[in-house]
Amino acid sequence: MACDAISTLEHRITSCDISGPEEPSRLLLLKVGTWSAQTHDEIWVYYDGFWQKDHGLWLEIQKGSWEEVILNQDFKKALQKDVYGFFTSEKVYKNLGIPWKVMGKPSASE
Repeated sequence: MACDAISTLEHRITSCDISGPEEPSRLLLLKVGTWSAQTHDEIWVYYDGFWQKDHGLWLEIQKGSWEEVILNQDFKKALQKDVYGFFTSEKVYKNLGIPWKVMGKPSASE
């Protein structure tokens, strides 16, 4: 296999000579790695020193409503305005070159 020592799995998989019988395996690994880095009806939770995906918590959050949020009504309305404004402003963020939503595993600094 003609590969240089490169740090990321994705780069190793895609930069190597993938002709021959190893190609399907490498492509499968690339697809699995890409898929597993994304969230699929899950939420990232930091627990016991590690980040992990939690589908059960995601399901519970889906059941929530603003009526269940206990806050001063003026503050709650302002918060709702901010939340809804964020989710309708993707184009503004992209025009400014700012990430709109960060998907995937949070970094240690978040």
